[in-house]
Amino acid sequence: MNDLISVIVPVYNVQKYLPRCIESILNQSYKDIELILVDDGSPDNTGEICDYYAKKDSRVVVIHKENGGVSSARNAGLNIAKGKFINFVDSDDYIPNDSLENLINLQKENDADLVCCTFERLLQNGNIVQTKFYDKVLYIDNIKSEEVNIFLSNHFRGPCAKLYRSSILKCNNLFFDEKIKIGEDSIFVYSFLSKLKCVQCSNLVVYKYVANEDSATRKMYKNFY
Repeated sequence: MNDLISVIVPVYNVQKYLPRCIESILNQSYKDIELILVDDGSPDNTGEICDYYAKKDSRVVVIHKENGGVSSARNAGLNIAKGKFINFVDSDDYIPNDSLENLINLQKENDADLVCCTFERLLQNGNIVQTKFYDKVLYIDNIKSEEVNIFLSNHFRGPCAKLYRSSILKCNNLFFDEKIKIGEDSIFVYSFLSKLKCVQCSNLVVYKYVANEDSATRKMYKNFY
């Protein structure tokens, strides 16, 4: 049996985008997944859409909770996740059909604790921008000076387009800080990096970011970094 991947999707007020996101996950070539949809108190039909897919596919688990923000929603998913590995997808984005298969195959190459890949950004004008990344394995206890900037790239500032070893999260009690509203994604990723041994980087595209000005998780904070 293949290793189970828990895909956690925080959802809030995204009835327009959610079906595309969910179907991209359920239609993965890698089938051993559980899809955890966390309805963060959505006032629209988002909750009903989640329940529809849960009835349609036994791999879907739905959590309905009071609104607490995206970090609270992701943490709720982490609390019940059963997978050996964790993957995050935002509800207004989607992933290519071979995304999880590529991530798990990369993980196996060097028994990596974290796999970090690249993404395409779909702009509102229809243009597609791919962010170039590295094809490289990194060992945290033996980082070379020329490799340090890899960890400062945009690829490590958010939780998506990655595969996390679940046992490291659990053993170190790593969650998103719900008290921080700006940069909590980066804190989570770098906290995880500080606990692991091996990172597998790849220029494979495993994620499609969709430009959405209404997204709570896509707001830009000037000068933050």
